[in-house]
Amino acid sequence: QSTWGVKRAAVRKLEHELGIPASELATGSFKFLTRLHYCAKDVLTHGPDSPWGEHEIDYILFIQLNNQPSFEDQLKRVNQEEVRDIKYVTFPELQQMMQPSTGLLWSPWFQIIAKKFLVHWWFDLKET
Repeated sequence: QSTWGVKRAAVRKLEHELGIPASELATGSFKFLTRLHYCAKDVLTHGPDSPWGEHEIDYILFIQLNNQPSFEDQLKRVNQEEVRDIKYVTFPELQQMMQPSTGLLWSPWFQIIAKKFLVHWWFDLKET
């Protein structure tokens, strides 16, 4: 199965949401990791009987950039209508941040990825 279209969409979204210019993202450098099919009700907004939510198939891609801007410069590039905040964290910091006691909210798809996949991918980025 070809993921060429998915990779092209990733380039568009990274530019639109994070402000990373397409010229810095070689489509061929993306590595397809997996697909994720999930359903999640929007119970936070509409309660436990919510008719609204997400039912998606998401493609998980990986890319490492050689010339990364400073954190402050990257923060200036993000689309504030799409991204609320960015932060560099270690894996233990991320695990701590995802504890329910923090009160932080995470998208359903990211919760699945963090719990099921990141634990394996994070520690061996060259092989990921």
